[in-house]
Amino acid sequence: MPKGVYPRTEELMDVQLRNMAQGRAAQVRKTVEERFWEKVAKRDSGCWEWIGAKHGAGDCDYGQLRVNGHNVSALKVSYQIAHGKPVPEGLELDHLCRNHLCVNPAHLEPVTRQENIRRGVGPKMTSKFSRIVERDVDGRIMKTARLNHAK
Repeated sequence: MPKGVYPRTEELMDVQLRNMAQGRAAQVRKTVEERFWEKVAKRDSGCWEWIGAKHGAGDCDYGQLRVNGHNVSALKVSYQIAHGKPVPEGLELDHLCRNHLCVNPAHLEPVTRQENIRRGVGPKMTSKFSRIVERDVDGRIMKTARLNHAK
């Protein structure tokens, strides 16, 4: 299965109907979309926080969902539900809201890795100085601050 792609509801229905026609018990499986929405909590901030399984390193956790025996990024599932297609090849999703657990597609923008790194501030600084940029949900800069990481 291609990375970030999950079966559509119609495909799951076809499998269930074939099983019933062959005399097998119909599997009552929830669709990926149903399972996705069970793990989303809409916040007043506009973020849709992922409350399901996570992977990452503490404060940099990202949501994940099990699909056909594979762990899939909750961000990619959200993007695909909203846009009807996977994240474009060679791009990754940047959180405009800076909340790593947010899966609101309005807060996600497909960008190159270089652009995602340029916009963000991660735990491993390569310079003793870095700049924190706060953006609104449309990506406009609201505030910047320069940090000194020298010890």
